[in-house]
Amino acid sequence: MAFLNSRIEELAGADAAELRRDPKKRHRALRRFVRNPYNIAGAILISAFFLAALLADFISPYPPNQISLANTFDPPNAEFWFGTDHLGRDILSRIIHGSRVACAVSFGAVGLAMLFGVTLGMIAGYTDSWIRDAIMRVMDALWAFPSIILALTIAAVLGPSLGNIILAVGITYTPAFARVMFAQVISLREETFVEAARAAGARDRQILADHIFPNTVAALTVYGSIMAAEAIIAEAGLSFLGAGVTPPQAAWGSMLRLGYPYLQQAPWIAIFPGCAIFFLVLAFNLLGDGIRDAMDVRLADSQRR
Repeated sequence: MAFLNSRIEELAGADAAELRRDPKKRHRALRRFVRNPYNIAGAILISAFFLAALLADFISPYPPNQISLANTFDPPNAEFWFGTDHLGRDILSRIIHGSRVACAVSFGAVGLAMLFGVTLGMIAGYTDSWIRDAIMRVMDALWAFPSIILALTIAAVLGPSLGNIILAVGITYTPAFARVMFAQVISLREETFVEAARAAGARDRQILADHIFPNTVAALTVYGSIMAAEAIIAEAGLSFLGAGVTPPQAAWGSMLRLGYPYLQQAPWIAIFPGCAIFFLVLAFNLLGDGIRDAMDVRLADSQRR
């Protein structure tokens, strides 16, 4: 049995399994990742935003909702680095506290979508019964809706709160992960190493957990980073439309909405929250590309040749 298991792993030849079993390849993947300055820049930006979210109460110059009518529409200066809004609130402090919403949605919504989508996609991809058709038709029906419209509808039904936004965005992106996992399982279930595991007497659950799922980790990791960026944009869009977190809680999308009427008078009210969205979305995309390149064993082998 041990010989059969080792033979199955030898036949697999997929990136995630190779990295999981071979320490040398893991070290080479890590070196490929750190050698690319764009990867490091993305990781640093994400870390900076998450540290800001965790330490917001300590590093914010002012309370995010502190109103100072004597300082309304102050441009960026030594006291207020990013200026103030129409109520005299410090823009920098609100951006720092707004990072909590963005980071919570990026990880919470994507984690929820991945949990549901991966489970449904694995079940649908590995079975050939009516269950497969039922799951994928439901996913196709959800996928047919524009993501922002579906998220807006769910958020409107559930009500404005951070938890409901995470749930709404997570449900919206579940079909995306289900389709990715479905395609991965369909392509892997007929591979030689899966057939070998089946011949060795492995149960379906064991095959999915030990042989198929590990070989989808690379694709899911890259896609998850991309969807984290999409989730940030979706949350900002919902907040801009008034369906996000409840005011006066700081959120980048709602800050954009409040700054829109003052673009000519005080453009910094909208510019700085927009820049925060841009840099965090860019960071997730840079990180995703870096993880993809680092985990692609076949690409590394071709480069060495």
